[in-house]
Amino acid sequence: MGQANSLLSVVNSNSHHNQGSVAHTRIKQISQRIQSPATPKHSSGLTIVELLIVIVVIAILASISLVSYRGILDRVDESVAQSDLRNASKYLEVERTQEGGGTYSDEDTSGGALPKTEKTEFLYSLRSEGEKYCLSAVRNKARFWISEEGVIHEGVCLEHAAVITEIGPVEDRELTVTTLAGSERGFVDGQGAEARFYMPMRLALASNGNLLSTDRTNAIRSISPAGLVTTLAGSSIHGSRDGQGSSAGFAIPEGLAVNSSGLAYVSEYNSGRIRTITPSGLVATLAGSTNGYQDGQGLSAQLNMPQSLDTDQTGNIYVADAGNNRIRKITPSGNVSTFAGSGAAGYRDGQGVAAQFSGPRGIAVAPNGTIYVADTGNHRIRILSSSGYVVGFVGSGVAGSANGRGVSAQFNGPQGIAIDSSGNLYVADTQNNLIRKVTPSGWVTTIAGSLSAGYVDGPSKSAKFFSPADVEVGPSGVIYVADSGNNRIRKIE
Repeated sequence: MGQANSLLSVVNSNSHHNQGSVAHTRIKQISQRIQSPATPKHSSGLTIVELLIVIVVIAILASISLVSYRGILDRVDESVAQSDLRNASKYLEVERTQEGGGTYSDEDTSGGALPKTEKTEFLYSLRSEGEKYCLSAVRNKARFWISEEGVIHEGVCLEHAAVITEIGPVEDRELTVTTLAGSERGFVDGQGAEARFYMPMRLALASNGNLLSTDRTNAIRSISPAGLVTTLAGSSIHGSRDGQGSSAGFAIPEGLAVNSSGLAYVSEYNSGRIRTITPSGLVATLAGSTNGYQDGQGLSAQLNMPQSLDTDQTGNIYVADAGNNRIRKITPSGNVSTFAGSGAAGYRDGQGVAAQFSGPRGIAVAPNGTIYVADTGNHRIRILSSSGYVVGFVGSGVAGSANGRGVSAQFNGPQGIAIDSSGNLYVADTQNNLIRKVTPSGWVTTIAGSLSAGYVDGPSKSAKFFSPADVEVGPSGVIYVADSGNNRIRKIE
């Protein structure tokens, strides 16, 4: 994707909101009763207990009314932002037609090229070819962008994510950390704490609702929502072997992803291979042979210590090829190509092989095709467009734990990342022993953990992890953590 050529922020227009509610009516009725109370048989007014009850009821109703009112305002903001976005898009199309499809310069947009609105802020930029534009609208918490086909999506355009103006992130509520399964290091199936893992590394949700995990015992484990652990494929015997269930073998399984058809993909750290596993546990080799670097078909290709992987909507697999400092792309038929990265460890934004990474270990593909990469050695989260253009998203490049927006935030060796239904990223900030959240506009907060390694369940801000390696988000918003150093699978909810 090309760079933004111009940026526009326009503020000011009017919008009216209804403020009444049933809760307000009830408060008024109770207030009238206090001012003109009916005289009871044996009392000339309210008793102290009755008065306290009335005060508590008023406080509860006022709280409910405020929450309801805020919810109404959020819905109004979303509706108005989308309406303003459509109007602004139509305005730009008319202007381009009248001017014969010419490009816009900073001067063109700084004088009010878009209709004025109140509270709705626009971010406008031209694509590199000068014929297409990207337009985002922000109104309080509401964020939308419109595609060139006129379809409105949640969030903002890729090139606006790091520069969007915002007062700050919404404060995250206190969450609770619990242990779903695992205890001491080992290789034992069973319920909850009876089960044992050996450094669980990556997580993925299976088509049956279970959570899959790669395990350094050279096996793929399956964890039910209730915490029952079984082995899907592999055993404690090291080696790449195709086959069914426990007859199959892995050479340090690392990355893990499941496509829309339920087929699981596993990257092998020691062999450089990409394996497939059916829901019934049948294992086969899709691509790779030995650690190295070679594009090509199936077994003729080479990857070097591949880490996380994820799939897009069309079935392509993207791999964080850590040993090669590259992002590789694999088609469903097994053709391997280099998507981005020069091979030299470093930090550089750019198109495809002009970009540089340093030992990338985490990767997640959004529904719109945007790819997020945990650039572990650079302590950053990077963004790749569907065409392979790489830009920095969040992280200063210096190891640390500071919260903040964009490059003011810090990470320390981030690894696994996952995306929720609202476009938020969750990051296993491994060397900080923290779980971080990144909003679509680039605000980074800490949702669980502390800098000192340990094992503590409870309120998220006082909970402790030990080198968390990966995160996964469930359909209900539950966040699963591969707490590698503690040999456990944890939950945040």
